Amino acid sequence: MKWPRTCLFCKHFTVWSAEQGYSTWTPGSDMDIECGKSRWDIDNYEANAELFRREMLRGIDCPDFEDSHEDNSLHYRPKADREDG
Repeated sequence: MKWPRTCLFCKHFTVWSAEQGYSTWTPGSDMDIECGKSRWDIDNYEANAELFRREMLRGIDCPDFEDSHEDNSLHYRPKADREDG
C-alpha cells in the first residue's frame, strides 16, 4: 500500500513524549510535535485538529520531505488482531 506524502510519513516528523514532573519546582514537560527541519511547530496551547491536519499536509510539496519507510509501507494490524486490542 502506498501511503500519502504527508509529514506523518517523513523522517523529520518528531514527537517528544511528555515527562512527568517530580515536584512543584520540576514540573516536567508536555508532549511536543514538530518538524525536525523547522518547517512547522505545533504550539500545544493553540493546537486543534484543523491546525494539525493543515500542518501535516505541508509534506505534499516540502523540499525537505524524506520518506520514513524505504518501501513506503507500514506494518499495520487492525486493533482486533493485536494483543492489546
